[in-house]
Amino acid sequence: MKYAYKTILIAICTLLFIPRIHAQTIYSGKVSYNITINDVANDVDVTTNGAEILLHMKLQNGREVDIKSDRYGKKQVMILHNQKSFINLTVSTVEKLTSMMKRVGKVVEAPIISETRKTGESKKINGYICEKLIQEDGSGTVEIWATNTLGSLAFSGVPFIPLPTLMNSDAAAYFPLEIMSKNTDGSEVFIMKTNDIKPGAIDESVFAIPTGYELSELPTQPNAK
Repeated sequence: MKYAYKTILIAICTLLFIPRIHAQTIYSGKVSYNITINDVANDVDVTTNGAEILLHMKLQNGREVDIKSDRYGKKQVMILHNQKSFINLTVSTVEKLTSMMKRVGKVVEAPIISETRKTGESKKINGYICEKLIQEDGSGTVEIWATNTLGSLAFSGVPFIPLPTLMNSDAAAYFPLEIMSKNTDGSEVFIMKTNDIKPGAIDESVFAIPTGYELSELPTQPNAK
């Protein structure tokens, strides 16, 4: 199944993390997801206090990257821990970053979820009763297992971190525990499952850029340090 990676550009201009009117609460706490794309697995940690969100991922080269944002995606920053630097993400910098990633073959594809329907199916995942929502089109199916007991958690794919885009779908009113994308032949191309969920208050200091990190520009070469 092919997905437009341009969703990361949409995320810069719209909401990265949004509440839905009919959601009871906005989730606050931490959650760890394991994401597998074409048999390549990575762990992605999501931390939010409802107003801010922090995404963390360890890349295959061992480097650690954070993407921090306010709830509305108006201020997004990429934090490069190995380089002790940070980059302010704008439409221009994301376009450049995406182009660089394409040149080295590191563009990842995650589902864009926009139109879902409820199936009436339910099951318990990690102790939470989840409802199954699906999205179907000519290229395949996306299955979303989500609960309405934790509050709403909606996110979008961003540079380096292959989260699916949920923010413009009905699934944004829920908390997703599992998402699976399948081709029309039934083969699985994207699998996201929760490792750990820790609801609770998160201090604002967690979202601060670490002391001593310097503002940096995007490197001109894909492998530049």
